[in-house]
Amino acid sequence: MLNPRITTTCLLLLPMLVTSSTQQQNNTFLKAYGGTPYMGTVQVDIIRPNGTHVKTDFGDASAHFTSADNGKVKMIVFGAIGNKKGDAGFAVDGVATQKSWKCQSDSIQLSVKENGAIAGSGTVYPQQFTFSGKIADTRLELLTEIKTLKAAENGLPAGTKFTFRYVLRRDIATGTSNTKRRCKKIEWRPQYVGNFDGTGQTVRVPVCVD
Repeated sequence: MLNPRITTTCLLLLPMLVTSSTQQQNNTFLKAYGGTPYMGTVQVDIIRPNGTHVKTDFGDASAHFTSADNGKVKMIVFGAIGNKKGDAGFAVDGVATQKSWKCQSDSIQLSVKENGAIAGSGTVYPQQFTFSGKIADTRLELLTEIKTLKAAENGLPAGTKFTFRYVLRRDIATGTSNTKRRCKKIEWRPQYVGNFDGTGQTVRVPVCVD
């Protein structure tokens, strides 16, 4: 099975100076979507180019926004399907403007609109990505579709699609994250996430321990 890990760092095409205005916009965005993480499940479906369904798997997942270097805001999506250390996630840096957020590089574009709509796309050979979804105060839904551009070693042909559906919730009033059962206690643990360019970074991800 093709490793479904989605990892990248979204770098700005132009350098950005950190200003008090930028910091204020970041604070506005993080006030809306930062803090308590969104937690829940991820479902992956593998579909051949002819529409034949290969398999479906499930796992635990989370997403959160946090301050990053150079005045940016980092979006971290983490999923553990076949590997508890993570095999279906990504971390990207972007620029926040009030209640919107955007990252853009030569290979990946991903944004959160002011109305909460999530959209994006990109190509990092041999994979093509499409992102869509919606974020609100208490719920985040994200669909990430990966299309292979060449045949995989496991026999899956070019054009095979991997679709990852993240359904995540949180309760900002109590500071807890809602899954099928309420997560009363969250621990933040370090997790290494690789980048498209072959480098990587260690980020903190939430783990439900109670």
